[in-house]
Amino acid sequence: MGTHCNEISRGFAFAPFDLTYRYRGLEPIVVDLPISQLRLLLQKQQNCYEKCSALTQLLSLFTSLKNSWKNDKVIETELYNWMTTNRFEPEMIFRIVYNERNHVKFASLLAFFYMRGIGTNVNAEEAFHFSYFAASKGDLIGQNDVACCYQFGTGTIKNERKAFYWFRKCAKEGNVAGIFNLGSCYYHGIGTTERHDKAFDCFLKAAEAGFGAAQGCVGFCYRHGKGTKPDLKTALYWYEQASNSGNAQAQLKLAYCYQQGIGLKKRRRICRKTIYKVGEKYGLGIKKNDVTGFYWHLQSAKCGNARGQNNVARSYKSGQGTVRDVHEAIRYYRQAISQGGNSHVYSELKSLLLNEWW
Repeated sequence: MGTHCNEISRGFAFAPFDLTYRYRGLEPIVVDLPISQLRLLLQKQQNCYEKCSALTQLLSLFTSLKNSWKNDKVIETELYNWMTTNRFEPEMIFRIVYNERNHVKFASLLAFFYMRGIGTNVNAEEAFHFSYFAASKGDLIGQNDVACCYQFGTGTIKNERKAFYWFRKCAKEGNVAGIFNLGSCYYHGIGTTERHDKAFDCFLKAAEAGFGAAQGCVGFCYRHGKGTKPDLKTALYWYEQASNSGNAQAQLKLAYCYQQGIGLKKRRRICRKTIYKVGEKYGLGIKKNDVTGFYWHLQSAKCGNARGQNNVARSYKSGQGTVRDVHEAIRYYRQAISQGGNSHVYSELKSLLLNEWW
């Protein structure tokens, strides 16, 4: 009996990636294979099929998270959760991905593994190398990542002109993160001439696609007239959009607008009904809303923002916008301190502990 082992596993999950025989657990043609050995071979192939099918899921998860603009810490956590759920050791996954390093999609994933130290030691140079390989093959994730490496000098010599080049390249292909980063380059003059008008256009395009950080930047541009005419109502709209997207900085800015009653005097001409509807949503034309301000500070704090945690602690300490609660104030002060809070945070906590703990 002559048997093609790849015929046995026809329909193999990773066929699109041309995985070699050795990673499939397959052999060349086997002649007169005994039944007992054939059973072992089939079992081996089935195990490999299941592993490679799971690896396809991992690649899909990584791509989805990247395209959803999650930060690297969130992506790393999700990948580890996937490995735990599927009972894979990070070192084993790293080896499998490394062996497929010449495939573009795996190169971007491998670069992330090196950058975050997943299944291997952190190696920024290797991360840059594989990001560049993927970028040069047209992978948009790789292009955005290699641009970030050039911008900050991570794993390579800092080169802002090259960073701008790669951000613009992936932005032209519609990569939303690339569009946002291109806007940042125009705004700060990174690798190009400072152009707030072009920066605003990029921010707005990314914001309309749902990119939280870009929504916050659009709000900032409207509030301060950067690259567009000042428009407080529209600014607060975009701050709210960014806040609802989970952007911690925007939540702080929105909280500040509510607590300070920004722009209220300019909106008193609005009829009371409109004042109530628009005011509750945007903080316009109403008395400053400490409760709403506290809510957005709390959302920022829950996202791990140290300033948000400090502001929540102050609100609990003073009872501004919420019920006064010394225990909660202490808890949020400690959270802010654990993230490197400044001396003012330490002194505020010390004062609270000395004067009101008991």
